[in-house]
Amino acid sequence: MKTAEAIRNAFENLFQQAKPKNIQTDKGSEFYNSQLKSLFQRHSINHYSAEGDHKASVVERFNRTLKNKMFRVFTYRNSYKYVDILHLLVKSYNDTEHRSIGMAPSQVTREVEPQIFKKLYGFLEKNPKVILNKRDLELEYLKQTKLFDEDIYQDGVMRSLE
Repeated sequence: MKTAEAIRNAFENLFQQAKPKNIQTDKGSEFYNSQLKSLFQRHSINHYSAEGDHKASVVERFNRTLKNKMFRVFTYRNSYKYVDILHLLVKSYNDTEHRSIGMAPSQVTREVEPQIFKKLYGFLEKNPKVILNKRDLELEYLKQTKLFDEDIYQDGVMRSLE
């Protein structure tokens, strides 16, 4: 069972090995409680939860990759036992070059973090887009709420907003 105390203890053990700047979790009460809040504050760690469809996309991609590695081994061994090899699969993942960052995660250091961040997120605008009129605001709302598909509805929606 995931209790606040168990999660806090797990993070304390983790922080003895490495201390991240940011931690993203789901919105479960095991992550949002006074014990973890004070732990994160004490270690100057930014804790946050994301919203929307892509909130766990990085973790979901990792899970898919790990699952693929596991099933290759299952097929080769003709067995679904993985406890004895899980650490090897994770090491293989961490030692394999990732196309998105141009190196293996195990090679990432504090010195190269800024370059990797820029490579991954450099496309993001530094200044948010300014919405100048009501029509632009309505179109942005429709896009954000997925009520608007530019390819299909552009002509009809544009006319209805004018």
